[in-house]
Amino acid sequence: TGAASGIGRATALIFAREGANVVCTDINEDGVERTAEQVLASGAKALALTVDVTKRASVKDMIELAVGDFGSVQFLFNSAGAALRRSTFLDIDDDLFERTFDLNVKGTFYAMQEVLPHMLANRYGVIVNMGSMSHRRGGPGSGVHYASAKGAVVTMTMGVAREFAAQGIRA
Repeated sequence: TGAASGIGRATALIFAREGANVVCTDINEDGVERTAEQVLASGAKALALTVDVTKRASVKDMIELAVGDFGSVQFLFNSAGAALRRSTFLDIDDDLFERTFDLNVKGTFYAMQEVLPHMLANRYGVIVNMGSMSHRRGGPGSGVHYASAKGAVVTMTMGVAREFAAQGIRA
């Protein structure tokens, strides 16, 4: 997820370089199409999907299309995320807080929940979730909402790692 730019795009291209089929997903349709074109140009197979990770149905469709096109999903890289905007703590309103958690936490949660049954059926899978060092600092002065969301991602990832390690899943 988050393959239209930045770390998500760079990671998609690294997977392609290593010979993987790559499902490129992002809410940015033009950006995800460009990434998929770059993956195809490298000789790997690609699927470009416009996905809103804050919507469970969209994420469910993403996994179903990935499995349908490639047979299985062996690796999930959750890169979709952002602070959305900087804000001091007292100026964080409900909308900013909810949208930040929807994107960073729910998006990661939905993708893991939707892909894990496929990985469990294959007794293999790797999940990597992008965190941020801001969760260790707390994001004072401009990003407590984002730091808190990334802290939730880190904690959720540790829990999934421990719960599914004995079943061949690494997180």
